[in-house]
Amino acid sequence: MPHAGGHYIKLRAEQVIPALQELDGNVYLAAKKLGVERGSLYRFVKKYPKIQEIINQARESMVDLGESKLKQAVLKGEAWAVCFTLKTLGKSRGYIEQLQHAGPGGEPISITIMPAKGG
Repeated sequence: MPHAGGHYIKLRAEQVIPALQELDGNVYLAAKKLGVERGSLYRFVKKYPKIQEIINQARESMVDLGESKLKQAVLKGEAWAVCFTLKTLGKSRGYIEQLQHAGPGGEPISITIMPAKGG
């Protein structure tokens, strides 16, 4: 795999896997740690579904952590967290944002087309 400096580094799964695990599946940081370009590491990962699964698991773990932190914020009564939770997880209960296009009192919007100036 080409290094940013132009010479080649042969990647091996036994070095890529620990780097990805240590860096929570962050391919950019793992590539930097391994001394290769991100694109090179992505091409390597594409050849090995087991390594892609490690990335997927790390990202799922991060989402799980995010959900835990969101729950903590909701339990603390943080308005942003309550609002976000209702807008996303509460959609089926009617907590959605929608634009309403209506004039005053819900009447249709009146549009007047003006002639172009100088025309």
